[in-house]
Amino acid sequence: MNARIDHLVIAADPLEQGVAWCGATFGVQPSGGGKHALMGTHNRVLDISTVRYPQCYLEIIAIDPEAPAPGRPRWFGLDQPTLREAVRQCPLLVHAVAQTGMMEMLCSAWPTSTSTPAYHWQRSAIRRKAC
Repeated sequence: MNARIDHLVIAADPLEQGVAWCGATFGVQPSGGGKHALMGTHNRVLDISTVRYPQCYLEIIAIDPEAPAPGRPRWFGLDQPTLREAVRQCPLLVHAVAQTGMMEMLCSAWPTSTSTPAYHWQRSAIRRKAC
């Protein structure tokens, strides 16, 4: 399969804690980011691209306290009580996201018995993929 690392996900609670952690750990502040209405989260991002991993970034993500609950589990397990308690203490690496041009093939293999939907994600938008 033709996949590569797209980004690394650091969970924080609150987001400002994750931004401060990034500055203290790496000596740089994330500069971009935004809000994800579909998931009730918000983030900040930091470019960590290299020749081997072009267009790769670090995402610091947290539940957005100003957003309504999404009515579905948030990505990366952010709703799980044990994770929420852990990231209140210190931000944690919770996920690595891959990029692939073979999304249709992967969705066709997605187990229909799972309660977790697959999401077809693009940098500018997220849409639920029916698979």
